[in-house]
Amino acid sequence: MTQQPPSAARRQFGRDVAVNVLANLIAAAILYLLAVAGRYVAANLGLMMLALVFLLAAVLFLWMLRSGYLDEDKLVGRRGRPVQPGRGRPAKR
Repeated sequence: MTQQPPSAARRQFGRDVAVNVLANLIAAAILYLLAVAGRYVAANLGLMMLALVFLLAAVLFLWMLRSGYLDEDKLVGRRGRPVQPGRGRPAKR
């Protein structure tokens, strides 16, 4: 295993924590909507709308990443290769 500089390790740890928190929020939204649909908990319109908007935003974000509309390298802060003008992707060397 290669050693990373301390700043890179902290940045990666922070990214991992953020991904974990977002995954837990998505799971909680799905479970809440399933519990309301199964009538295990009383429906709260505000919470249902918040859960639906959050899930829609997550799906839209993932679709935008997958379709290439967003540049993953810029989102996660990767540096190194220069960006090609007008394309948003790192230049090939």
